[in-house]
Amino acid sequence: MPNYGDATYWDNRYSQAKNATFDWLEGWKDIKQVIEENAMDGLLKSNDPKAARQSKKILNLGCGNSVVCEDMYDEGYTQIWNMDISAVCIDHMRLRNQTRRPSMLWEVMDVRDLKYPDEFFDMILDKSTIDALLCGTAAFLNVAVMMKEC
Repeated sequence: MPNYGDATYWDNRYSQAKNATFDWLEGWKDIKQVIEENAMDGLLKSNDPKAARQSKKILNLGCGNSVVCEDMYDEGYTQIWNMDISAVCIDHMRLRNQTRRPSMLWEVMDVRDLKYPDEFFDMILDKSTIDALLCGTAAFLNVAVMMKEC
């Protein structure tokens, strides 16, 4: 089994599929209602949902080349920090979105060592980073460290 917790694995994978996208599990349309009703403090009940979406700071852990963040941005969530352990992936995603989604941020970072201030984000999105870490070495320790960082 590949070591999904290793940056080299992901750099190699993303180098081979530069223009491809891949969504693990669910897409934005599948999770939107749950996020807006629960995780975002009843965003759907807001007097000004558009302004509320624009004010929410979201961290997308292990973003990969998923289109979830792009779909969210297109729906008004313009403060999204996307981070991944793969520099190849981040470079590709930054380039792909620089014109159409200019305020979306892209950073190479390890979920076990996040460089953001405490309580900075309104929401942290993880679609499968935990799954990837569980397939690597020291799996349970790495997931515990990730959760502590979050």
